[in-house]
Amino acid sequence: GRAPAVPLELPPPAPERAADREVRPAASAAEASARGLRRKTENETAVGVHDTYRDIMGETMFAQLRTLDPSAERHDYFDESTGEWDEEGMRGDIEICRRDRGA
Repeated sequence: GRAPAVPLELPPPAPERAADREVRPAASAAEASARGLRRKTENETAVGVHDTYRDIMGETMFAQLRTLDPSAERHDYFDESTGEWDEEGMRGDIEICRRDRGA
């Protein structure tokens, strides 16, 4: 079974400071452009969210695999040069581990 959940105790919030309440005007488009800043396009935002989701899924799947097979090595499933996880390989190995354990 699972271990009982332990309640998370957070520290009290820090007192609010006047500087935290200051509202700073947003930079104009010209100022932002001069500083090399720009808003992400909708597509760039979607790609970033997709990449983050894939990273989380890869890490989660690898953690699950390591639970079933502690000898599993990250470098067998994660390509550092591309930042890509071999999700298909992990799925297959998870399935094999479960079948071998009768799970």
